[in-house]
Amino acid sequence: MLDVIGIIVAFLVMGVLIFVHELGHFLLAKLNGIGVEAFSIGFGKELFGFTLGETRYRISLLPFGGYCKLKGEGEEEAKNDPKAMYNRPPYARLLTVLAGPAFNYLFALIVLAIIFFAGFKETIILPYVEVIEKIDGKETPAFSAGLKNLDYIIAIDDKNVENYADIPKFINLSKDKRIKITFVRENKTNELFAELSFDKNRGLSYIGVSPVYLPVIGEILSNSPAEKGGLKKGDKILLIDNHKISYYHDISAVIKEKAGQEVSIVYERKGSIFTNKILIDRFEGKGFLGIYPSETLIQERIIKAKNFLSSFEMAQKSINAMIVETVQSIAAMFKGKINAQKNLSGPLRIIGFTSEIAMNTDFVTLLRFMALISVALAFFNLLPIPGLDGSHVILNFIETVTPIRIPIKVRLTIEYVGLLFIIFLSVFIFFNDIINIFGGR
Repeated sequence: MLDVIGIIVAFLVMGVLIFVHELGHFLLAKLNGIGVEAFSIGFGKELFGFTLGETRYRISLLPFGGYCKLKGEGEEEAKNDPKAMYNRPPYARLLTVLAGPAFNYLFALIVLAIIFFAGFKETIILPYVEVIEKIDGKETPAFSAGLKNLDYIIAIDDKNVENYADIPKFINLSKDKRIKITFVRENKTNELFAELSFDKNRGLSYIGVSPVYLPVIGEILSNSPAEKGGLKKGDKILLIDNHKISYYHDISAVIKEKAGQEVSIVYERKGSIFTNKILIDRFEGKGFLGIYPSETLIQERIIKAKNFLSSFEMAQKSINAMIVETVQSIAAMFKGKINAQKNLSGPLRIIGFTSEIAMNTDFVTLLRFMALISVALAFFNLLPIPGLDGSHVILNFIETVTPIRIPIKVRLTIEYVGLLFIIFLSVFIFFNDIINIFGGR
């Protein structure tokens, strides 16, 4: 039931963003004298509607998004209609086309500004690291370079790390690159260099670290020693054979040497202390308990703008960061630094991400993610690809600043070619989403 609710929320989020985009086209078309034949909230069969002037306003069956149909759009024969879009001045068409992405941008700016002005509590994972010794039988870059458990990373290639999430963000796009890591160990700042490895399955570079986890059980594998020994989700492990356990990696360090042995585990459950004897299995030559952690080292902080003006400054800074990361990701795909097929997300995966955020986080986090998607929608619509707003911007800009007039037949040919390209791309992304979803990526 919860998953269904999450999916419905995700569709509504996407619907609102598409509606905002189409509303921009609608309003600027009206202001610039371009006729609008229909403006619909939702798609499909009309449930309710009325005609006001030249426009049919509709509420349609599928309430996810909407559209506006401009007069003369996609038509060659509209010579006698002064409100047909190709009979209006080039600047009018340019402004109308730009309005869709602009409204998505403004929507994100306003939403983020309101969030920053109201203030919100942000939970970050502190950039302490646990070092993974080996992946696929090979030493990880972090282990080989000399990083140790509980090192606190403060910079990668001189870019500040404030949150554990910054670590993969700086590393994933750095294929075949030697990076500098600045970290704190025992109150001293140190530096080291690491040669990154590339994960062919995920299509991303990695260094081989994870967040520092507390020794609280998050998941227990079925029929594992932990399950047989009576441990449960939420138990906090305190001692194993009199070895003090402070972090999850302490559990791994002790258990890996105990294959085939019975150990005494002291743990806390709902304020009470228990002791169990558990026989440790052997897996890949090491001791195996069969648990996963859940709780990381976190810090809560209040994010709030000083005043209304600074809330927009903070929102703008946040949007700029989104755009820079998007451009860097696209550039990395073209350069082969990341695998596009394995990291490109289409509507299905975006719906999945949105659903997960809707069901597992708070409303502010959902709104922030919504703003991110709105910026992405604006950005990608402005790419100079036939069929997208970006190609229309270029054509109308040329006519606005030069005496050149592009024949309608040429425009329509470009649109048809673009439509075929978008259909092909949509099919590819759709099946790519399915492959990635079922592949667990």
